Amino acid sequence: MFERRPLYRFYNPALVNGIEVLRFTRITDSEVIGRLRAIKARLYPDL
Repeated sequence: MFERRPLYRFYNPALVNGIEVLRFTRITDSEVIGRLRAIKARLYPDL
């Protein structure tokens, strides 16, 4: 049901249209952070 992958695979770059890109990146845009906080509040009202 779930695929298990070694931890190092999450840190290796991914290929997107033949270009290597980071799999994860820190979100620093305050508008995006605000939208994500609103989603979190809607999904998890008790937190």
